Amino acid sequence: MLEKINSELDNFVYRVSHDIRAPLSSCFGILNLIEKENLINSNNQFYFNLLRDVLSKQELVIKSILEYSRNSRGELSNGEIKLKEIILSTFSDIKFMNDSTGKVELEVHLEEEFSFFCDRHRIQFILNNLISNAIKYADLHKARPLISVFAEKDEKEVKITVRDNGIGMSAEVLPHIFEMFYRGNDNKSTGSGLGLYIVQET
Repeated sequence: MLEKINSELDNFVYRVSHDIRAPLSSCFGILNLIEKENLINSNNQFYFNLLRDVLSKQELVIKSILEYSRNSRGELSNGEIKLKEIILSTFSDIKFMNDSTGKVELEVHLEEEFSFFCDRHRIQFILNNLISNAIKYADLHKARPLISVFAEKDEKEVKITVRDNGIGMSAEVLPHIFEMFYRGNDNKSTGSGLGLYIVQET
């Protein structure tokens, strides 16, 4: 009975998420048409940007819910993880996000052959979340905004460290960063508050 309930809940999450994402995609399409037709002027630019930001946040929440559902219910699929390759690929995909203009640099302190066995999708999700946070909250006023990634392993575990020199967070925030819907920097936060929670769950 529990398996049946879980399955029905999964189907419900995916169906609702799909039904919400479809009109969201249409809204983004309409915004793109408005932009392409040069219908934006100085009077409505602010509201246009505001609308796009609100829709982007909604899309992010839906993606986060789907990711949580997939992680909590999905089976592990172990395979060889070539860590440096995944890190470089992840960074390449998101380095221009959040108006960073590609200024944030990446240093990967790993040998090319560093590898281990794990679930590729889950490792990729964790790295994407940590690296995108480092870009999102980078201090672009610094001479060299930087993300550094290190890793070490033994027979039992792999320890991956993602370090950055961004704006940081206060000591009061740290105990709460893995809580659901918690946003540690309300002045700059644009996310759903689910990212690090799902990272910990993963």
